[in-house]
Amino acid sequence: MSKQILSSNRSSLSGDNLLKLDPTPEDASLLEENQISGEEMHVFPTGHQIRIDLEGQSIEVSDIHGKLQAQINITADGPQISINGGDLKLQSPENIAMDCNSFRLHTEEDTEIIAKGHVMIDARKETRISCDEDVYVRGQVIWLN
Repeated sequence: MSKQILSSNRSSLSGDNLLKLDPTPEDASLLEENQISGEEMHVFPTGHQIRIDLEGQSIEVSDIHGKLQAQINITADGPQISINGGDLKLQSPENIAMDCNSFRLHTEEDTEIIAKGHVMIDARKETRISCDEDVYVRGQVIWLN
């Protein structure tokens, strides 16, 4: 709802005026239409666009060429979030936790896991490591079985 609609509908109520208030003002349908109508488009100074589609229950961010960069769809199962292009950087002074049924990481180039603490991989089923080149395992003691 825009600021204009809110500010034009301001009123003060006191005493007997409270009892005289019509529960359904004449412009109530106009207010409802503005709350649930179609979609809104906004353009940032950088040229990026944000589109809010209330009927389709989605929010989209596009770059200056119209290419979709981020999308949030609200579904019966919860929000679905897609991010395309650019760098994605997550930072937290505490923890980042991911809980899911399945997790897949695919990279076209290098993958690094760097930890200044423990690293634990715990699997209940078969675990495979395959490599087209040499595999190096370095440690003070290497325990196998």
